[in-house]
Amino acid sequence: MKKVLVLTVLSVVTTTGLCEDTMDVRAEQLSDTLCIPTNSVSQIWSNPLFPSNGIISTNSFVIKSKESILDNVVEFEVLQTNTMVATGILFECDSFNSTRAALLRQMVMNSLPMEMITMCSIVQTNTIGDFCITEKVMGTTSQAATNPSSIDFIRGAKAIRLNRHDNVDIQPIAQMLDDLLKR
Repeated sequence: MKKVLVLTVLSVVTTTGLCEDTMDVRAEQLSDTLCIPTNSVSQIWSNPLFPSNGIISTNSFVIKSKESILDNVVEFEVLQTNTMVATGILFECDSFNSTRAALLRQMVMNSLPMEMITMCSIVQTNTIGDFCITEKVMGTTSQAATNPSSIDFIRGAKAIRLNRHDNVDIQPIAQMLDDLLKR
């Protein structure tokens, strides 16, 4: 019985290691194909995005953080007139490159073929964050969708993954979050 248990534990450890290696390879493929920047143009700020009460209020939106089980990961929801219009995740690593690697790993941790991910994604610089990744108009090589369902971006050592609900334009929300990260 002990031999079976040891083999099972060994199998789980080996499979986990293989999965991590595969995701790292996929993340690098995504980075290379989309020409994702490798250097931050922003200063690394240690200021938290959310105040101690976990709520950011603006003229248009209320952003509420949820309780997080990890120190460097915060889930949040965006409300407009008490209706949830978007959800997101903020995470922070110790450097731009670590944050970049973590974001790319999250983007490829699925069963979609790499061609599908790259075919639907476009990297933009000089818009939101040091760079942002959003959907592109199908059939084009460089035209970003005007109302994407998700926006992923990095500012310094912080990354945000923002997803819309219904047909809400999340670009102003992403821009507002980026402005808050720049302060």
